[in-house]
Amino acid sequence: MRWAPGSPWLLALAVVLLACGASAQTSVDRAFVSVTAAPGTSLGERVGWLTQRRQLDVFLSLPPLFLDGTRLILAPTVTYGRRVLSLEDSGLRDEDASGYRMHHVQLGLSLIRPLPPRWLFILSLSASARSDFREGFQPGEDLAWTGVFLASRNLDAERTVKLSFGLVVVYPFDLLPVIPLVGLVYRRGDYIAEVGFPRVNLLRKLGEGLEVGVTGSFERQTFHASLPQAREALGAHYVQETSLRVAHALNVRLWGELWLNTAAGLIVANGFTLLDRRRERIGGMDLGASTTPYARVDLSWRPAPRVPATVRPAPAGAREGVSSRLGALPVR
Repeated sequence: MRWAPGSPWLLALAVVLLACGASAQTSVDRAFVSVTAAPGTSLGERVGWLTQRRQLDVFLSLPPLFLDGTRLILAPTVTYGRRVLSLEDSGLRDEDASGYRMHHVQLGLSLIRPLPPRWLFILSLSASARSDFREGFQPGEDLAWTGVFLASRNLDAERTVKLSFGLVVVYPFDLLPVIPLVGLVYRRGDYIAEVGFPRVNLLRKLGEGLEVGVTGSFERQTFHASLPQAREALGAHYVQETSLRVAHALNVRLWGELWLNTAAGLIVANGFTLLDRRRERIGGMDLGASTTPYARVDLSWRPAPRVPATVRPAPAGAREGVSSRLGALPVR
């Protein structure tokens, strides 16, 4: 099929809508399986209509390794994501326009150093491949590396208020090689607030097994994809997506530490850009999609936050044992 004007945009959009990486709804979630869906949206007269978006994400924190003789902890993680998209009136080949699949595989390793009673330091490195893998695995183009240095300080003895700050280093980068990271976590009483860049979660507990609130996220991702028509006509090798999402959240505890988390809201901003082999913008190849609703459901494992032993109330049996050892007070 001959390349038609606007065709690269169709596949480019399909690629970049996969940009939302697997991310837990709150920082307490340690593993989850997530399904996200969004209805069709108009991409303009030149581009057509995106009819289907399905997204599957899996995240797993593997058992940590405690290094003997030190206070260092090694924590590995694994992420997998798959996206399926379909387009109407695209002028693309059938395999590109219907059921187009993109994959995301990420391996991460974090070095954690607690510094009681207030501080925690984290140094992590992750390798991430985002591609349709139609041309096989190409490390030089598929792989991206991310390094994170994060310092966290508990602002109270119960560890219910925490301030975090640090830096994220990305290679190869599209805009900035170093990005600041800051966040505040408040988990006191019936309220949960995680405010920072690039995510915000505001939740309220209604009993021990129900949470309601709002979530928001800002994300920018870059994908390597096989776009034969776009490469021949424009020299496009990558697609960059910038998105802003807001949603209502409803979370239900199913059993023990197993939660069903749901979110329904809007993708209020979508920006898509074609990049060349050097990850530089191709002039005139920017596209903004219209606002569209979306829904997400995930099943997560959420261990209860640990409370320091120094602030835990002593069990009744323990208090009685102490009293008996001290002896009964004389009656006056």
